Amino acid sequence: MSNFDSGAYTISVKRVSQDGELCFHAAVAEIPDISSYAETSTEAYEEVIEALEILHETAESQGKEFPAPFASIGPAPYSGRVTLRMSKSIHAEVARCAEEDAVSLNQWIIEAISLRRGFYIGVAAAAPKYMNLITSLFPMIQQVATTVNEMHLIKNELFLTSSIQKEPIYRQLPFVPLVN
Repeated sequence: MSNFDSGAYTISVKRVSQDGELCFHAAVAEIPDISSYAETSTEAYEEVIEALEILHETAESQGKEFPAPFASIGPAPYSGRVTLRMSKSIHAEVARCAEEDAVSLNQWIIEAISLRRGFYIGVAAAAPKYMNLITSLFPMIQQVATTVNEMHLIKNELFLTSSIQKEPIYRQLPFVPLVN
């Protein structure tokens, strides 16, 4: 058996709700099919490590190639370490959030950054579809806005011309819905 280091793989652990229950989900970035749900972050992490080792042994015994960890593909230009400076109030708030989620401060910050990154990736992927929808709806939206503006002008004109009456004329007009 070769020197296999399951700890070299990119493993993320986060707290999630699964079937209405809070638990921890661990996943391997290099092999998306390997993931685990457990009651604690340690259990989830250990289950993923065990699955990696079993899968590696199986691949090796069958003579199949096993995906390498991202870190071993080549030297990374970044160390993976960042020093942050923040106000005391933000530090306290982030620490409180991490404690509520039962994760380390470091893990909470990583998840917050990941969520934001995922949000922008999702927006970029969805933007063309929604832009096409908005573009196709724009003429209708413009027509509705024009009609509403015209109705306001008519209402104001009727109100001004009938200001000597006790009841404005627009109140006497029947209600006509814009959409059936």
